[in-house]
Amino acid sequence: FGEIATILDATNASQRLAYIADACLQAALKFCGRNEGSMVTQSNRIDDVAIIGLGGLGAGELHYASDLDIIATHADDADHAQVERVISSTMKMLSDLTEDGIAYKVDIRLRPGGVAGALAYSLSSWCDVLGNLEAWHGLALPRARCAAGDKGLGEVFVRRTWDALVNEFQSERCVGELLHLWKRIRDEHAPSPGVIDPKHTLGGLADIQFGATLLQLKHANQHEELRMSNYIQAITTAVNLGLISQSSAKEILQAYVIARRVKNAITLLKSPPITRVAITDDVFPLLAMMITGCHDADTATQKFHDRWRKAMESSHAVIESMCQKCLGGSSLCHFEK
Repeated sequence: FGEIATILDATNASQRLAYIADACLQAALKFCGRNEGSMVTQSNRIDDVAIIGLGGLGAGELHYASDLDIIATHADDADHAQVERVISSTMKMLSDLTEDGIAYKVDIRLRPGGVAGALAYSLSSWCDVLGNLEAWHGLALPRARCAAGDKGLGEVFVRRTWDALVNEFQSERCVGELLHLWKRIRDEHAPSPGVIDPKHTLGGLADIQFGATLLQLKHANQHEELRMSNYIQAITTAVNLGLISQSSAKEILQAYVIARRVKNAITLLKSPPITRVAITDDVFPLLAMMITGCHDADTATQKFHDRWRKAMESSHAVIESMCQKCLGGSSLCHFEK
């Protein structure tokens, strides 16, 4: 792995893992489309169907054990039953167990209706969904990105999704519902004392994503350049637009880098992969040495604790301040009551 050999940093490693997933989805979709006989053109293109990445896939930040969160769309005049067969076959190809293991676990729970929902939506039926947005859509759908298939169709899907999101989440009621949902998620997943959780620690990956998403939903009506699936790039864009300071973005990005490195590293430390690690765990000193570059376990552990605490506390403070500005000066705590 390039990251372990220090050839790649954590962010580039995560992006390249997402590119690999895109390529696998594209290859599987083409193979399954050919089996249907009419979905792949003579020029080897896939028309009228697109796979949309959500979650880490959509944001372009996978780790070594990531699931692929997807939803599919198709042109209004496409054969819906045929598209669903192809999408089902594509998912099966990637997730079936072979003698070499599986390629990816494919997760469809982020789509409307969850596992009971449709595998694919025509553009028209998707617009019906967008007319009835719920709070969780505000967290999930900003990460939408065309990962495979008809890129033009996928871009239309994403553009219409952003139009609906920006329109819906301008009201204080919708933002309040979004914040209540986030508070519940944060409380449910809060790590215990002595546990390193790169995603759910205050100031960690989920906190950063939420702060960036709220910033996007607040300002993307006036600044279309904020309509993007990669929330780290959105933070950088917000700096260029004067919406947040360069120093604030630096605090967030420093926390993101260490949290992403920890996230990627801990998935390799145990089998099956873990998502959080206790400081009493026998693999924790190894994690500390991987992150700090120190070869002495005690020194590495102390340096890791200091670096982790400072980064997470600084990030959380900046995100709280950033969210207050999005809320017109109100603290997040105001919406948590």
